[in-house]
Order: sequence, then structure tokens, then C-alpha cells
Amino acid sequence: MRTGSLVLMSVVEVDRMMDDVRRLGDRVRNLGRHFDQAREDVDEIRKSTEGIARHGEKIRAVDLGEAKVSLLERVEQGSSQPTAD
Repeated sequence: MRTGSLVLMSVVEVDRMMDDVRRLGDRVRNLGRHFDQAREDVDEIRKSTEGIARHGEKIRAVDLGEAKVSLLERVEQGSSQPTAD
């Protein structure tokens, strides 16, 4: 083989390799976007969970007075059905 042919083959192979590197870079960027989206989704789920927990704590903190005691007694007795007191 002549030197010119070897140089041409080397240039062609380097071009192919560079195309592969560009495709790899594109795939890494796409994967990064997927991870970013997953992170955002998890953050939104966390916020929702915290909001639900806050609402639950507010509900738990409501002072029901005697009604609460009466309801707890009925639950302990096996009947949680409200009665007309």
C-alpha cells in the first residue's frame, strides 16, 4: 500500500470515530435530561407528601373534646359508627 492510501484510510477511520464520539455525547446529554426529569419528579412527589402530612397533622390537631373521647370509646368497643348523641 502506498503512504497516501494509508493516510486516506486513517482520515476515514478518524472521521468514523469522531461520528461515534458525537453520537455518544448526544446519548449522554439525553440520559442527563432523563435524570434531571426524574429528579424533578421525585422533588414534586416529596412536596406532595409533605403537604399531605401537614394536612394530616392539622386534622389530628383538631380538638374534638367529648366527641373525640366518645368516638375512641366506640372504637375500643368495636363499633366506630357514629351515634346521635
